[in-house]
Amino acid sequence: MAVTVPIPSWKIYGRIAQESAFNTNVATADWNIGGNGGGVYGWRDLPVSVDTVMMQPTVNNIFPAVSAGKRGINQSPPVAGAYSSPGSIPMMYYPELIDPLFQLVMGSSARTPTAGSAALAATAFASVATLDTQPDGTEQLKFVIASSTAASAASIDIIQSAVTVETITIGTSASSVDGDYYSKGAYDGSSNAITFSVSGTVTAGTVAISGIDLNTNVHTFSTTPTAVTAKLEEGGLPKYGTNSGYYNGLVVPSMEITFDRTAADGMVTVTCPVDSRFPAAAAAGTFADDANLYYKARAGWSASFTKGGAAFDKVQSFTMNIMGNAQLFSVSTGDQQPGGAVYQGSEVTMQMAILEEDNTEWAAFTANTVGDYHMVLTSPDYIVDTTYWTTTFEFTKAYIETHESSVNDGLVRSDIGFRTIEDTSDGALKVTNVCRMPI
Repeated sequence: MAVTVPIPSWKIYGRIAQESAFNTNVATADWNIGGNGGGVYGWRDLPVSVDTVMMQPTVNNIFPAVSAGKRGINQSPPVAGAYSSPGSIPMMYYPELIDPLFQLVMGSSARTPTAGSAALAATAFASVATLDTQPDGTEQLKFVIASSTAASAASIDIIQSAVTVETITIGTSASSVDGDYYSKGAYDGSSNAITFSVSGTVTAGTVAISGIDLNTNVHTFSTTPTAVTAKLEEGGLPKYGTNSGYYNGLVVPSMEITFDRTAADGMVTVTCPVDSRFPAAAAAGTFADDANLYYKARAGWSASFTKGGAAFDKVQSFTMNIMGNAQLFSVSTGDQQPGGAVYQGSEVTMQMAILEEDNTEWAAFTANTVGDYHMVLTSPDYIVDTTYWTTTFEFTKAYIETHESSVNDGLVRSDIGFRTIEDTSDGALKVTNVCRMPI
């Protein structure tokens, strides 16, 4: 007798890629393969929390109710109505892998790299073997391919201490593969030199290499009405068979970020509700496991606040809600799917538990006094040299909306609700994420 074997939850994974336009995705490679299917519209791993099913697609089945001379109200098979695909992406805070979600929620991003020391002048692809200048800290490597006309099974291995630490897979193309390619990891060649080996061919192509210490990515709310949308791959669920479910036209209306200083792990968690078009099943992609191989879970985060530039060291925990309020809308497009996406009004709120020592916050609450609050999440790890991974949230014009006091562990604690208003330069919120995500 055949035995049915259920599908274990550990098979589930998620990837996401920004769309060039609503319901239009061109990704065929990971984001770091900029000249042959990746780049800004390339795939990025989602470090989804364990035992999570992200998407819940729904078909609105309608059972006709007609008088047919019989007692049963429903005499006919159902017909399908409109489709909907709500869902949720819960994850731990990985600065690189949350960065594209900031862009989806807020809509506008500006990225500034800080140059490292690694360098190689433009060299024929087949001759790439070492650097003119080694990285003097943990630097991300950028490979710029130029003048190419074709490629065949091309790749570049990054080698340190006789071990291949990462492979940049350029791939195959009958045309140019010019573009920017990035390592996901970062490498210090000051003690053990970084070298390279190449496989395959890049016809007529040259490669120039530079180092990047870090990227400063600034996210603000877009002032344009069209929402940034994405395509999501959900793999490992039995309903897709051996395939994955692909969700186009996906929007991220909001993001909830939670931190509790009293918790031993010091983890920051993120939850994003999502909505999209109904999925289509297609061949599963390759999950790169970037969270494990390159980005690691950053535990022991610290959260520091300032108010008007002065330390605001009363905070125990917070829950922040960033709401770009992206929304799908339906028009007569000849199918049962949403027809587009748009941003609604943006807003930012935050609940914060603080240990008060005076009446400052109560006075600000009762007088409706504006405050310039900054919150900085800092990892205990260095991204390069003595610079930490950080994410800074700037609430330039924030007001205390609610104020409730209680006793917790023998201490007087106040739960304070903040709401921000529009600022002419920063909007309702500016997020500066220092990490290794360059695009």
